[in-house]
Amino acid sequence: MRYRSLDSVRGLAAFVVLLYHALLVFPGTQENRRAFLVEGWSAPMAWLYATPLRIFVSGPAAVLLFFVLSGFVLTLNLASPRRPTYGEFALSRYIRIWIPFAVVIFASAVLSKIIPQQPILSSSDWFRYTWSIGATTSNIISHLLMTGTAGDLDNPMWSLVHELRVSLIFPVLFIVASKRPLISLASSIVVMIICVALLKYADSRTSFIMSLAQTGTYIYFFIAGIVLAKNFDFVLNKIQPLPVILKPATIFLSLLCLSFSPSTTNNISTFGSIPLLLMNGIAAASIIAFCALPGKLSRFLTKAVPTYLGRISYSLYLTHLITITSVVYALGPDTPLVLAVVLALPLSVAIADLCQRFIEMPSHRLAKVITARAPTSPAEADTPTLRS
Repeated sequence: MRYRSLDSVRGLAAFVVLLYHALLVFPGTQENRRAFLVEGWSAPMAWLYATPLRIFVSGPAAVLLFFVLSGFVLTLNLASPRRPTYGEFALSRYIRIWIPFAVVIFASAVLSKIIPQQPILSSSDWFRYTWSIGATTSNIISHLLMTGTAGDLDNPMWSLVHELRVSLIFPVLFIVASKRPLISLASSIVVMIICVALLKYADSRTSFIMSLAQTGTYIYFFIAGIVLAKNFDFVLNKIQPLPVILKPATIFLSLLCLSFSPSTTNNISTFGSIPLLLMNGIAAASIIAFCALPGKLSRFLTKAVPTYLGRISYSLYLTHLITITSVVYALGPDTPLVLAVVLALPLSVAIADLCQRFIEMPSHRLAKVITARAPTSPAEADTPTLRS
């Protein structure tokens, strides 16, 4: 079954990542929870991060939601009557993820060469990381190989590295989690703890091995998506009878619990992050369930704007930081940074639209052609699957 509202969830999450990265262009805007505890409301950015407004800039949490959504969507794909073979599944995922990614990396490399990069003194160190190494041959190759050891040409790519790696083992996770859901969830938590320990105590956190350990940290989220999908009718039957007032309250609480993720999710190396990650996985599953539930929320999510964001979500995630960086450097230090970032926001959406039309969709069509299988019955030919 296809849940169109969940496409929109992915789109809104991608837009949150866009807002989060736009905010991080400015120095002093990263969340400092220690400062909030010590200084209270006088701490910088407390008005944003210490209030429910944090939901709108919880970029790290949005990525964790992506992982659970991927587990959910891919499970629907593998459980459908037209279930693909392992080769078809893996090749389709590779084509859909890697080809648009590769095009964007090459575009970023070219832009880093042709756009003058005068120092923007009012920008943050986080912003200046983009294009800090630039279009060297070795750097481009490291990006394209998705080793997890490079990222300055497109920093959001770190999550795509994990998405692609998990895709290679996802059919195994699907089989195991379908048969033994509780054992699978418990095992994924153990794997998470082991991987965090490696990342915490290992000498090098930039090596390929450490990147693999980081991937292991996120397997829990994909399994949470699998378990949710396999038990979705049961979950919907449980939440459907909830009192009207309780449903929005639960959704709001789930959004808050999701938003309190580790402050950075691309390198989990503290044991204190583990309880937050476990809470984030449960909250993400709750949000997915409520958004798929027939009602006002799902109807809102199928309206024009959320649906549009859902359609361009992957391209928006891929291209937005490159667009922001290009605009800021192209306008130069004489243009107020706030103005440059504001101008970059609608342009990010426009560039994502073009990327989706002319790069992402052709990649999807290519994947379908290469992995095409004739359905065994007319009923299978009409079986819809959620876009992944």
